[in-house]
Amino acid sequence: MDLTKVRGAELVPHLVVRELGIHTGAGSDAGAVVEEALGSRPYLLVLDNFEHVVEEAGFVAELVRTCAGLHVLVTSRARLRIAGEHVFDVSPLSVDPAGDGLGDAVALFA
Repeated sequence: MDLTKVRGAELVPHLVVRELGIHTGAGSDAGAVVEEALGSRPYLLVLDNFEHVVEEAGFVAELVRTCAGLHVLVTSRARLRIAGEHVFDVSPLSVDPAGDGLGDAVALFA
C-alpha cells in the first residue's frame, strides 16, 4: 500500500481497511477491524513510504502482535523502532520507465 495516499498518520488504519476491501460501519475502530479480518491467517502486508506516517508505527506493532500469521514489509527512510523490527539498508534502486527491463526496484520484489 502506498502510504503517500494519506494526508495524516492517523489515517493509516483506514487506508489499510479500504485497500484490503473490508467494509466497515461508520465510527468503526479500523485497527480492530483489520485485526479481526486477518486473525491468524497467513498474510503479507506491504506498506510503502512509511516515513510519511512513522507516527503510526504503534499500529503496525499492534497488528503484528495480535495477528499470528501476519508479516509486514515496510519501506521507509525512517526506522519504526518497534519490537521485532529487522532493518535492511538498501541503496536507491533504479526504475525502468521505458518498460524494457525490470529495473532494480521491481526486481527486488520479483
